Parts: sequence; structure tokens; C-alpha cells
Amino acid sequence: MLPMTAAIVRDFPAIKDSLMPVYRFGSAQDRFRSLVWTALCAGLISGLLLTVIQYLQLVPLIEQAEQYEVLEPHRTDHADHTQGAWQPSPGWPRFVATLGANMAVAVGFALLLAGIFSLKGQFVWFRGALWGMAGFGVFFLMPALLVPPTIPGIDAASLAQRQLLWIIAVVCAALGLLWLLWGRHPWRWLGIVVALTPVFIFRDLTFAYAHPALIDIHRQFIAASYLSNGIFWIVLGIFCAVFLRKFYPVATSTSAS
Repeated sequence: MLPMTAAIVRDFPAIKDSLMPVYRFGSAQDRFRSLVWTALCAGLISGLLLTVIQYLQLVPLIEQAEQYEVLEPHRTDHADHTQGAWQPSPGWPRFVATLGANMAVAVGFALLLAGIFSLKGQFVWFRGALWGMAGFGVFFLMPALLVPPTIPGIDAASLAQRQLLWIIAVVCAALGLLWLLWGRHPWRWLGIVVALTPVFIFRDLTFAYAHPALIDIHRQFIAASYLSNGIFWIVLGIFCAVFLRKFYPVATSTSAS
């Protein structure tokens, strides 16, 4: 920042607040209430949006894959573990189950984002979008590099192995992000190495396809999953910032925390 600009911002707090508003809440009960309502509103809207996108892009691919699943000549032990598990019927039962699951997960993630925003009290929509992109990287992008989204008719690793790899990828990505944001220069760039460590250690899962046509369907499914989850996280971050600011539009403070 130029010296003259810095002097103007220092001498006129209103200008500083207009550039980066910082909100102060009253009691802890008010803060908690704002987080809950923000998580509910942002999560429900974002979960509904994700469900609509999935039904436009992902569900048609899943239905195509299910047609080839019956052609699989044999099923390995990995696939047998999933047999007998409850699955919703096609149509409205599947839509309602998907919508409920997406909304529940979205509310949980929204509560996490709203809590991060409340630490500094900065509720700006573009910061929400940036944090949404960070959430996409931590909870989807990095795990997807180890455990790509799958479709019916594919025999991959066991469910326990995939869950373990997902947890490892999320933990390393979260630690790497924290290191990158709050680490000291130049050591902060080691956060990228920490986030990518699982990719270097664990090799990609191998897939056995029931039919050659599933290879192309799987590629389309992975690309659509990246797109839908990217949109979901950005929208979720924006709505968290907007709703958190809406529920408590109190006067701004004169200095950033």
C-alpha cells in the first residue's frame, strides 16, 4: 500500500471499514445462533442445487452404467461387500434420499465455513467464494485424486480402503492448507507438499470394468463430479458469507481483528 493511501486509511476509519468490513457480535449466544441459521439456510439451498445438478449430469450416467452392471461375468470379494446394502429405488425415492443426504452434508460443511468466517468477522461474498474453493480442494479434489468417483459396474478397492484413503487425503489437505495460509515464508510453501503427500505415497486405484463401454461413461462421470462439486462449494461459500452478514448486520468496527 502506498504511504499516502495508508495515511488516508489510518486517519479515516470509515474508509478502511468500507474496504474490508469487520463485524462484531454481541453475546456468545448471538454468535452461535447466527452460525446455526447461516448453516441451515446456506446448506439447504446449496444441497438442493447440488441435487439438481447431479440429476441433470450424474444420474443419467449412473443409469447407463447400471445397464452394463448386469453383464458383469463375475464379482470379486470387494464388490460382494456392497451387496445387500440398502439402495433407494429409481425415481422419487432415489431423489428424496439424495436430496436429504446432500442437504445434511451441506449443512455440516456450511457450519464449518461459517465458523471460519466468524473468527475474523469478515463476511464478504468473494472471500466466501475463495473459502468455498478451499473446501472443494480439501474435501473433494485431493480425495478424488486417490479415490475417484465410481459408478455401478466397476470393481475397485474395498469400501474400508477407500474410506481410509479419503480420510488420509482430507487430513493432509487440511494441514497443507493451514500451513500454506499461516506458515512463515518461505516455509509456508511446504504446505503444498504436505497436501500432495498422499498422492505421492499411494498409487491410484485400479478398476475392473464389467463392459468396455463403462470406461467412457466413467470418465464422463468423473468430469461431471468435479464440475458439480466445484459449483456446490463455491455457492456454499458465497451463501455462508451472505447469510452470516444478513443475520447480524451490526455496525462495523474501526480496526480489523
